[in-house]
Amino acid sequence: IVTALTLPKDKREEAETLVEAVRKRFFQAGPIQSATVGNDARRRRQVLAALLEAPFQLFALVVDKRELTGEGLRYKGSFYKFLCGQADSELY
Repeated sequence: IVTALTLPKDKREEAETLVEAVRKRFFQAGPIQSATVGNDARRRRQVLAALLEAPFQLFALVVDKRELTGEGLRYKGSFYKFLCGQADSELY
């Protein structure tokens, strides 16, 4: 799985302001880390719901390796290179 958050350049300041507000609200002085939330599903939902207000776009590429053909793709390095190349092509 390869994921990316994209953001229009003109929305950067808005996103930074919102993310900083979420950090202050849920994480006080520390960085935003999922380990800080732990297994608290209610708090995790609150954090994610607050972040959904940001003008991010989510990109995800999920590949079932069992469906791939090609001798080189069974090697980790080649597979990663292929996967990142696919993601780069889609994002471009």
